[in-house]
Amino acid sequence: ISDYYNKICKFRLSDGAILDSESLSSLSSPEASTLNLAGDTLWILNKDELHYVKANSSSLANTKISGSNISSQALSGSLGTRYIDDFDAMSVDVNGDIWAGTSDNDPCLLVVLDRTTGNVKENYFGTNKDYLVVNNSAWSALRFDAMAFDPITNELYANMNGTSQNYDYLFTINTTNGNMELVRQFNTINDIEGMAFDAVGDLYVTSGANASSSSLDNTLWKVDLQNGDVTKAFTLWGGDMETCDCVFGDPITTVEVSGYVFYDANEDTTFNTGDYGKNGYLVYLYKDANNNGKYDNGTDVFVDTIRTYADGYYNFRLEYTSGTDNYVLFSNTGDLPANNEYTTDNVEVASFTAGRQKDENNNFGYVVDSTNFVNVISGTVYADVNENGVRESFENGVSGVKVLLYSDDDCDGTIDNGEQVLESTVVGADGKYSFIRNYDTTTTTTSNSSLSKRVSSGSDDAYQKDDAEMRRWESQLRLGYYLSGVRFRSLTIPQGATITSAYVTFMSEDSRSAYTKIKIYGEDTDDANSFGSSDYDISSRTYTSNSKTWEPGSWYQYYTYNTPDISDIVEEIVGRNGWVSGNDMVLIFDDIDGRRDAYSYDGYSSQAPVLVVNYQTSTTTSTGATVCYTTAIDESTVPSGSSLTTDNIETAVFTSGGNHDSLNDFGLWGGALPVEWLSFEGRLVGNVVQLDWAP
Repeated sequence: ISDYYNKICKFRLSDGAILDSESLSSLSSPEASTLNLAGDTLWILNKDELHYVKANSSSLANTKISGSNISSQALSGSLGTRYIDDFDAMSVDVNGDIWAGTSDNDPCLLVVLDRTTGNVKENYFGTNKDYLVVNNSAWSALRFDAMAFDPITNELYANMNGTSQNYDYLFTINTTNGNMELVRQFNTINDIEGMAFDAVGDLYVTSGANASSSSLDNTLWKVDLQNGDVTKAFTLWGGDMETCDCVFGDPITTVEVSGYVFYDANEDTTFNTGDYGKNGYLVYLYKDANNNGKYDNGTDVFVDTIRTYADGYYNFRLEYTSGTDNYVLFSNTGDLPANNEYTTDNVEVASFTAGRQKDENNNFGYVVDSTNFVNVISGTVYADVNENGVRESFENGVSGVKVLLYSDDDCDGTIDNGEQVLESTVVGADGKYSFIRNYDTTTTTTSNSSLSKRVSSGSDDAYQKDDAEMRRWESQLRLGYYLSGVRFRSLTIPQGATITSAYVTFMSEDSRSAYTKIKIYGEDTDDANSFGSSDYDISSRTYTSNSKTWEPGSWYQYYTYNTPDISDIVEEIVGRNGWVSGNDMVLIFDDIDGRRDAYSYDGYSSQAPVLVVNYQTSTTTSTGATVCYTTAIDESTVPSGSSLTTDNIETAVFTSGGNHDSLNDFGLWGGALPVEWLSFEGRLVGNVVQLDWAP
């Protein structure tokens, strides 16, 4: 809902396309809305009046519930009689009850609405208990601005902010006792006005028109509930987008699969004290098509992948179908650090027979082999209440901050130009992070290079006619019409180099616009020969397993045109064990459909085909027995208005394996951080006021 235009808009979640819009009638302050479970009715609060929209009808017109006038109700509860005349948040729970949060923060209150009368359900929380008091004493400056029930867990999430829209916090709220628990502060976005879950429990929020930057205004964001990280979905049309809701349907049938990837320090195959979760590890999820409890390539159906969080945790949310849904999971062996091996099987299974079920502890453990050891670098990003640069027991972690691990190649305790980021992680609610590194006394440097080679002989480009006859001395290559080959000599690319990009440039010999389709291969050989006169000299060659489809657009005479990127083909050839820098390479252009004529060496030698390759090479050198690291935080991810009370660099030095360098902490102060005040008192002493407080 756009507060500026007083309109309701329906967007397609996948790409932001506007499907429908309608001006709202008889509404002056629509600041909260929610869909019922079936998704066919949208409920809207206009200050103290309940309206509805039939979301599945041909019109998005709104209608007021007759008699709705909440401000006239005398509501009973633990604070005595209360009157509520404005709401800023509402959501429907998994039972279909409509909850609403007040715009006032003295204190924050929750009520449940009767969709028939449009007023508060009295005695909902017990006899003479019409409202629930939210325990916001530690966050007394904050008020509701959006809320949403997780359709899977029925947890209530709420965004709360203060008089400045530049501080937004995500909480969970206990709907029995009103207790609040901080999930995180939204560090990189603000002025969050709307919040909603989709069918599988993904959380989305919308920002309004008062964000700290215009680039953040009126935007839909996807929220990662594990660490609070946000990803931009798309910018919304309209001004000051106040609410958002997702259609998800009833009943909710989502299930969860979760677990950890961890360094199994005591090799007992169980994730317990002394083990370390591994962040950034890729986990695969497949539907177990033949229900045999193992992964069968080509049979089992790919579902999704996810990378582990700062503590090694991962979580999939899936839609339950019917009967028994069986899944198989495995971790990416390519992420297993060098010289490490699994202590657990690299396969886990999960089965579901109904919606809202969970399958947890699908864990993958690994450990270094007996000839190598690991070292651990860990610390906490925390709210430094007394600004002394030392983390103390009462100081809470700060979530959502990215921590970077660098290689300190010269061990000088600074981050020098060229020293690489080895890993990064976004901390969760506890602010903790850890990096697990093999004890390694070598360093690898990467260099970028490029080359450009033109066909240099008439025998190095040719085409093969349909009757297998070879044509080597023609003025053009008839790409797409005949099978064609091009040979490039003396390519000084080292064996095993990483090809970052590659393409061939042709000059058009005439103008053609008819649809053309070409399949590009390489010759799978160490050192390619020039083209001979014998029949089948192109088709008889061994092709690479990698290929590239090329559908060129219109060509005009004397213009140059590039193929798509063929780096996979080139990398396959230079990755052969027998490839040597200076060898020759053949590229083959299979005739599929259409025709594009390009100059050959014999037609225009100075405009013959050119191969352009960009590649990387790595050099490993020994640095001795001392290995050094530095850690730092990405300051663009800290809470708005905060600053460091510690240096933004921590160091770790290892001369052997099996060590843990802890307390690499980063303190933050300012802005609005997760600080809970135990007491705050003032008293008159003489003619001054003395303030005493305890965090």
